[in-house]
Amino acid sequence: MGTGNLLRKNTKASLEIVQKAVSKYLEEQNKFIEDLAQRHLVDKERVRKMIAHRAPGDRVKLKEILNRVDNNPELDASKMNNKRKKELTDELVEYPITIEMKNLFLRTGVRSFAFFSRSHAEDSVTTFTATSDNTVMKFFPGVLKLDYAEVLAKFEIYSCLENRSAVKPDTLSSMRAECTGLILDGLRSILVNKTVKMNYLNYDTAIIEKYHVNLAGWPSRIPFGSPSNISTVDDIRLLRSALRDGDCKWRFLTAEEQREHDRKLAEARGQGVTIGKKRKERSDKGKPRNQEKAQQSKKKKTSQLPPGAMYKSAEFVDDAELQAEVDDDESNGSGGDD
Repeated sequence: MGTGNLLRKNTKASLEIVQKAVSKYLEEQNKFIEDLAQRHLVDKERVRKMIAHRAPGDRVKLKEILNRVDNNPELDASKMNNKRKKELTDELVEYPITIEMKNLFLRTGVRSFAFFSRSHAEDSVTTFTATSDNTVMKFFPGVLKLDYAEVLAKFEIYSCLENRSAVKPDTLSSMRAECTGLILDGLRSILVNKTVKMNYLNYDTAIIEKYHVNLAGWPSRIPFGSPSNISTVDDIRLLRSALRDGDCKWRFLTAEEQREHDRKLAEARGQGVTIGKKRKERSDKGKPRNQEKAQQSKKKKTSQLPPGAMYKSAEFVDDAELQAEVDDDESNGSGGDD
């Protein structure tokens, strides 16, 4: 930016607007300092020095912090009662949050409030509210027609009850089911196909060869297979963590990986190696059916059909029928969880 542009920007009118904004900010800051000093029984000048000499990102040495504590009579533990000690302990949590919210309001005008509650009846943390300014507290009686303390109490009850109902013990069965669901959901998501089924026994052909995806990051100490076959809690928990964290996830194969996988399958087939589980053939494949039994079955099934509907039956069983029946069997269990 040239000097001429800079001079044109620093006009008298612009500087007056900025000066008014700065003056307003300083007034709000003074009020904030007074409220803060009154609340914590600290001299206002000390607060001003903290703000004036501490820029964002500055660090305070431990020695300086200890000196401030030693020189503050309000923090002399030997002269404190138990109630005051508890208040200061609670402020260790409350104070930074409140200050950040107030500073945010002073800098940007963002008004906010926050409720903080324990999540268990035996937790020792104190429930409290943090607000950006005093105006926020008028929202509860003015709009909700409720005292903020009542809302806070209800939130505390909800938090404790929700935590109790949400926590469920991990069992081998529940973790198996979760892992199975995560794997199937991931497969359907990457393929954008809500009906595809997982096939562990024929994984190399039915999944990798057909869809060109694989489940990468499977824990090395666990043999690949259906989670329902994992028999130890430690192993199923390890797999679940990998699936939850994204360390074990579905991904598409690269073109080179596809060629390499196809080459290995072709090589194995050329050597006569059976890949996966061979489909079981029906004992009556290609044989004539008992015509008398077929006619009886036809009459029985036809009588159960709506008027006008026809039941078709083939004299011979072909491969298409076998494939459909096997697919149905897999969808009922063998193809999705073996």
